[in-house]
Amino acid sequence: MSHKDRAQTSISVGNISNATGIAIGHGASASVGRPSQSVQEQALAELDMFIRSLPSFAESLPDANATRSAAVAARTEAAQGSPRWDEVRRLLGRIAVSVAGISALTQAIINIQALVAHLGG
Repeated sequence: MSHKDRAQTSISVGNISNATGIAIGHGASASVGRPSQSVQEQALAELDMFIRSLPSFAESLPDANATRSAAVAARTEAAQGSPRWDEVRRLLGRIAVSVAGISALTQAIINIQALVAHLGG
């Protein structure tokens, strides 16, 4: 096909605003790499590490059982097929208050909150 023929060929495209890996034009191609781990999986992994670390700080926590229960509840909700991220964020906020003053736990919760901050409602 000559340059002139290509210039006269029209391409019609529908709404692709939510599409991924779209290439438009003659000879165009697209490749989409899949991230190795979703944000949801990252949040779950971080929550697992947080829960495993709680026994080391139990004596420093005002209510270690309540903190663990809230963390397990947040992890359970985050693992759902359609998590209620607002509920996860609420639980993380409660946990953040309970671990204030324990820098390792506070930083872990801040990291988890950053992961889920922009996820659905």
